[in-house]
Amino acid sequence: MSYTLKVDGSSRTVISTWTGVLTDRALMEYQQSVWTDRKIAGYDELLDFTALSRIDVTTEGLRDLAQLAREMDEFTGDARVAVVTGSTVAYGMARMYEAFRESAAGRKHIRIFRDVNAARSWLGI
Repeated sequence: MSYTLKVDGSSRTVISTWTGVLTDRALMEYQQSVWTDRKIAGYDELLDFTALSRIDVTTEGLRDLAQLAREMDEFTGDARVAVVTGSTVAYGMARMYEAFRESAAGRKHIRIFRDVNAARSWLGI
């Protein structure tokens, strides 16, 4: 698994494009490494999972990620998160994460998309 990261200061958006095999560990490491940077607090986020080859993510991993992300919201502020998926499995996992985040009462608003242009439009980029 790998991702490319672009921080767009003009639109205040963090864009990550993921490839390979997605795992719980990769998602947790991403959350911890990217969102501890105070310079991007309050930025919107676009997660592009359309190029994944496989998903090895568990329900428990998504629940833990949602909890960690909610805890980090106090530092990252209010923002929007657009998740773009390519497969039915990825879409289902993303919806599960969305539900966990909503139940954790975080400060970020999450929406799942199947089209990257629709996600970019929702974020205003």
